[in-house]
Amino acid sequence: MTVNAEQINNPVLKVAREHDLIVDQLGELERVLVRSGPAAALPLMSQALPGFAEAMRQHFFFEERIFYPALATTIPTAGIIERILLLQKEHGLMEERLRLLTQLIQAPCPSAEAFVALVHHELLDLVNLVKRHAVVEITDIFPRINQNPLCLKMVLDLAQRETNKAEKKATPEA
Repeated sequence: MTVNAEQINNPVLKVAREHDLIVDQLGELERVLVRSGPAAALPLMSQALPGFAEAMRQHFFFEERIFYPALATTIPTAGIIERILLLQKEHGLMEERLRLLTQLIQAPCPSAEAFVALVHHELLDLVNLVKRHAVVEITDIFPRINQNPLCLKMVLDLAQRETNKAEKKATPEA
């Protein structure tokens, strides 16, 4: 498969690939929990979860600051607005699940079995929510962006503006 420069610089493709990585990372956390047991899994999850949660927040920020405004501006139908609001609500639900998981792995639990069952249940719920959410974005939202030249241009412009802001913040003033 050949990859051209347009594909490399396409934020829609980048975010679509992030969905796969997110689901894979959640699956790995689940496998560690089930395979290693709570004693070994707790330190590993305590170490991995904060970085994962931050990556998720950055992913949501990108979608909510770039993709969703571009869609709402260039395709302002009731259906699109409704879809965007639902996706934003799901971002909040995923962040809440991540907060709960972080609290669970930091709190003492009365028994190893109860810990494993509770954390496993929460991880599965999060994995399922992420998968459903990703399907909507990959099959509906991202194709709409890619097929609408005005929307795609706005996404690229907004992405560049956010990049410029981040670079400006990172550069110390003289």
